[in-house]
Amino acid sequence: MGFLDFFKSGEKKEEISNTKDVILDNFEEVLSEQLKDKIKHEKGEVKRIYNEIRKNVEEIVEITKKLEKQQFEPGDKSYAAINMTKNNYVKRVTSLISKKLAIENFDYREISIFATEMQNVIHGLMNVHPKQAILLTNYFKNEISQMAMLLKTADKNCKYLIDLIEKSDLRFLDEAINKKDGILKLAKSISLLDEEIKALKIKSEEKKRKIEIVRKEIENLKDSEEMKKLKEITDFLKMLEEEREVLKSKIYELFSPLKKPFKRIEHALISTKTREKEKFSFFSKFFKNFDDLILKEIDEKFLSELIAFLKTFPLKENEIAYLKDLERKIENGYASSLLKRYEELTEEGKKKKVELDNIEVLERQKRKEMEKEMLEKEAEELEKAIERINEEIESRREKLKSGKEDLEKMVFERSGIKINILV
Repeated sequence: MGFLDFFKSGEKKEEISNTKDVILDNFEEVLSEQLKDKIKHEKGEVKRIYNEIRKNVEEIVEITKKLEKQQFEPGDKSYAAINMTKNNYVKRVTSLISKKLAIENFDYREISIFATEMQNVIHGLMNVHPKQAILLTNYFKNEISQMAMLLKTADKNCKYLIDLIEKSDLRFLDEAINKKDGILKLAKSISLLDEEIKALKIKSEEKKRKIEIVRKEIENLKDSEEMKKLKEITDFLKMLEEEREVLKSKIYELFSPLKKPFKRIEHALISTKTREKEKFSFFSKFFKNFDDLILKEIDEKFLSELIAFLKTFPLKENEIAYLKDLERKIENGYASSLLKRYEELTEEGKKKKVELDNIEVLERQKRKEMEKEMLEKEAEELEKAIERINEEIESRREKLKSGKEDLEKMVFERSGIKINILV
């Protein structure tokens, strides 16, 4: 006995305790086989009613042809409106009946569509305005009476066919197959998504492998002789810069006090046109660019002349002492040694920077870091894609489970048979 041997439409079934396993791919075949006798009987009844409806339609067509030939008092124009009403109804019948409504395969959908559309046609023919109905009945009583009887019979047959098909195993089979197809489609889509995840995981592992390779390449660059050389030069430049800053501070400390008396003299000479003012203008160029010029090797003669010029003006005691000390430091070479050493360090730094620029290891490391960053971003995107697809798979599995349970419930409610669909 098959798992659907107990299918009987409209009857209460005794629940069977044993659950039957049915493979999803075989579900339609098994169900169709179990329902074939009942469906054969249902199709026989459908064909009988279908032929009755077609016969009704043919008779309606014949009556319409007779009605078309009928004319009430054709020679009397006062009855023209009556004949026009009849002619319009004939055209309406011909137009609606001319629709090619037929059943070929006698499956649920085709039968349901035929019955519904044919019923709409019949209702369209029965729906006549009351005034037109009175005219047609009064002046074409014989044909209209026959037409009305045929329409009522056809409408009754359509209603019967609709009720029959809606309660039939044909409908149950159609709905069950549709649900099965939906479950199968979900199962296949999940399978495709699983394959997509496998492909993405392979890509993700490949990205991780490349990231590890690039990471090792970066580590190798960091441990390379070039990198050691670069660090050596960088450290040396740092040391030079620190020494330059110390020298710079000493140079400013040595020469900056010149600015204060020079500024005071500038105010004193504003309103005069003396020779001292011309000399002042000569020296003022030095003070305008003091911060830059003071760090270069200044001509000792220039400095001596500047000090001599400042001494021609009234000075404070501390300024006189400062100028004397400066003269001594210029004479013993201390000032020039500071400036010379600063310049030497500057030149040495320039050479080392050129040497540094010729080392490409940092550029290569930068490119590798960028490559690693790009690979990590791509790997992250792959992981996000895998996560999104996993969420979608879970969602579809829930729908599949729900659809499977609905189909099992449909079979149980129809037959009392418990089945377990294997996807």
